[in-house]
Amino acid sequence: MRKEGNLFRLVVGLLIYLMATGGVLVAGFNFLSRSREYADIVQQKEAEFAMVRRRVEEDLPRVKEEYNKYYQLAKDLRKFVPSREEQERVVVSIEQLANSAGIKLRSCKMTEKPKAVKGMPAYQIYTWEISCSGRYLQMDRFMALLDRADRLMKISGLSVLSESGEGNPRDYTLDIKLKLDLIVRTEG
Repeated sequence: MRKEGNLFRLVVGLLIYLMATGGVLVAGFNFLSRSREYADIVQQKEAEFAMVRRRVEEDLPRVKEEYNKYYQLAKDLRKFVPSREEQERVVVSIEQLANSAGIKLRSCKMTEKPKAVKGMPAYQIYTWEISCSGRYLQMDRFMALLDRADRLMKISGLSVLSESGEGNPRDYTLDIKLKLDLIVRTEG
């Protein structure tokens, strides 16, 4: 019986050993296959990260340039730009000067982009395009009034066309196109 018990123990021990080594082998193979999967996932994530890094390196100079551009625009917004109300006040003052000189004002509009004043960065020139009509004396009075106006306004362009009245050759009506520069302080 003793031999049978020893043989039984030996067989059971061998089975336990085979099961343990089989389990270790299965666990090892499972670990290796999962390690390969994880290695593939890690490699894929590293490739994605490298792509993102490359894209950031390509986009960074452009984004930095855009940032600087928008920063400068935001800085420029702090400068004085005539508001609607201020523009209306300028138009009203030009109308008043034209009316007191006897000039008929047809249109008065501000151009889009201001110009810089050379040597004076705190000032900008806003150009107003004015279309009006009147006679020689009225035009002379209007220009004198513009020169003495409260605002710093200077005539930068003048175009005059004349036609005689139908009944009276001495009655000349002038078609006047005028560019008027309004110089304003834009900073502190």
